[in-house]
Amino acid sequence: MTTSPLPPQRRRATHSPPWVGSGSPVATPTERHCSAQGPQGSVQFFLQRVQGGLYVEREEVPRRGIRVCQSLHFDERGKFERWREDDPIRFEQPLLYLQLQRDAEALWDIESTNCALPR
Repeated sequence: MTTSPLPPQRRRATHSPPWVGSGSPVATPTERHCSAQGPQGSVQFFLQRVQGGLYVEREEVPRRGIRVCQSLHFDERGKFERWREDDPIRFEQPLLYLQLQRDAEALWDIESTNCALPR
């Protein structure tokens, strides 16, 4: 009795976010990238200081399930801080949470008059 081989497993298409190239992402003085992997999947953040505030992209890629991508613009530091404190990574990925805090603080400290910020 012969058995047929199992059908090949389907592989999920993996798409990199726009800020990730073939190697590690390169940040400019007004951009920051941070990410972490865990048993549930990965979480990636892209932060950019723009005129009028801070632009944030948050992408969550679970091992199984639907990818979630958020694009946000914060015009005040306090609004960003409240959003960050409510993010579940605070407990799931505490090191990523601290990195996000440090990166955001560095970007908020950039004065719009000191450099040409993107719109």
